[in-house]
Amino acid sequence: MEQHTSRKSKVKLGTGQSASDIFISTRVTKTNRKNQDGSPIFTTEVIRYPSASSAESDGVVIATGSNEDGAPKISKTANITSTEERFLTSKITEVRRQQMGTISSNFNLNAEEQKAYAEAGGTDRNPISQSQSKTDGTDDVSINLEDLPNQITGDNLRNWSDDENPYYYPEGIRNSKQDYIQFDILEYKTKRPDASKGNLAFQEREQATVLKKIILPIQPSISDSNSVDWNSGQINPVELGAVGLSGQLMNPTSKEDIDETLKELGKKMTLDANAQKAMRLYLQQKAVGVSGLLSRFGGAILNPNMELLFQGPQLRPFTFSFRLSPREESEARMVKKIIRAFKESMSVKITSQGLFLAAPNVYNIKYVNRYEGKNEDHPSLNKIKMCALKSCNVDYTPDGSYMTFNEPNATMASYNLTLQFQELEPVTSKDYEPLKENEIGY
Repeated sequence: MEQHTSRKSKVKLGTGQSASDIFISTRVTKTNRKNQDGSPIFTTEVIRYPSASSAESDGVVIATGSNEDGAPKISKTANITSTEERFLTSKITEVRRQQMGTISSNFNLNAEEQKAYAEAGGTDRNPISQSQSKTDGTDDVSINLEDLPNQITGDNLRNWSDDENPYYYPEGIRNSKQDYIQFDILEYKTKRPDASKGNLAFQEREQATVLKKIILPIQPSISDSNSVDWNSGQINPVELGAVGLSGQLMNPTSKEDIDETLKELGKKMTLDANAQKAMRLYLQQKAVGVSGLLSRFGGAILNPNMELLFQGPQLRPFTFSFRLSPREESEARMVKKIIRAFKESMSVKITSQGLFLAAPNVYNIKYVNRYEGKNEDHPSLNKIKMCALKSCNVDYTPDGSYMTFNEPNATMASYNLTLQFQELEPVTSKDYEPLKENEIGY
């Protein structure tokens, strides 16, 4: 048995104020055991330390893994924290792979052993993840969610922190007591499957750092519209009675099939002779793919039991329109920065090698109440969830004529900025649970 441990790495989990740093190393053991194909079995341990200078004896194992047939690629231990568990199958797994790469040469492995070593770091032994053999000797093939790619990000051409923050219009709003609307530009973060819930749900979206704040006056005509998708649904007595029966009802192939189905349905409902004929006609029209025979010859239809049924949530759109009329040179520069910031941040990003187009930035939008010096979410206006900017329209001549200031940049006398957003996620009842009693909420 051979064992090696990597050097410690500092890993940042999360972003913003909720971010935390941990120090981890990876210990790899080449066991004396073999897989069914004869390849060596490696085990891995992710060890967390209090600091970068901590002794090896101060570390605790927060996750383990193996390339053994049927063994989990990575699994938590009792020492793991809730934050570490959240990033176990993403950032911590990736760091483990990198650390394994730094110590692979210590094992002096041949090609076959190198492949097994890589598998211990998270590469599948075969296209099957946690597969179980069925009685017919085949395997259930599934996608290994741990091998989903990490988020693909594009190059940020602008370093937003190099410029003043926030952008604001008009200039006087910064020192006034006027309420305002704030747009925070954020990097888009994807949602990952939640291993703690059996990968049947998603983790909460990671909060990204605010790249830029834009502050504008609250415009007239504030409104929102919450909607849920309900649609009519129907099920007639034959379909209802056939629930749990064989497939003969929906795909009858002979008169005997139809009679057998009627016999089964007869146990559930009382039918006179005329009704039985109508039922047979209905089933026959299903068999030959013709519609309307029952209405044509019987002057009736089966009761559809129509009901309005819930179909799903809907994503809310929001439209904002701002008239930006600079009154001096500094305000003119700020207006142009605001327009450019919205246009630039909504643009798709190109990855370094030009292979992918990455998602644009996203936005947090909130109304801010400044009563008696406060800077809090406005309790009497609606809240808005994280949004994508779908459309940015600029009218450079909103007054119907071309007018500029008499200065070198020939700034337009006025701009009309229209922004169309849509929320990334639907509003649910859970979003109302943490609200204060005097807040309207979403």
